[in-house]
Amino acid sequence: MDGDNAVGEEGCCACIGGLDSEQHVGQNPKDFFANERNFIHWMHMAVTMGSVASLISAIGKHEDVAHRRGSLATSSVLLLAGCTFAIYALCVFFMRRRSLATRHGSVDEPYGPLILSTLLGLSLTMILFTACVPIL
Repeated sequence: MDGDNAVGEEGCCACIGGLDSEQHVGQNPKDFFANERNFIHWMHMAVTMGSVASLISAIGKHEDVAHRRGSLATSSVLLLAGCTFAIYALCVFFMRRRSLATRHGSVDEPYGPLILSTLLGLSLTMILFTACVPIL
């Protein structure tokens, strides 16, 4: 390979696409399955956040108008955070898959988990805030 399709040059989501079968030759199965396992863990978190968002939305629609708005805002933030987790997981999975197959670039992602953890913390803080502070 001449390095035209290196992960760092195209960004994270640009690497989604098929790999030639000859690129898998010599790939360590342990690394491949670790990448899949990591993807499944991130998707589990995304599905959990989406489930909590739908639960908050379902419970909130039986409340009065003021609480309904708070429930809708909270569930919307959690749903968007869950979708962000899912998109991140997909992009990192394909980026690492490409890096492992072509042996170009790094499989390290230092800032993504930090950003997603901050997003999760803000979402949980919003849930706590809306639960403890009466809506005016």
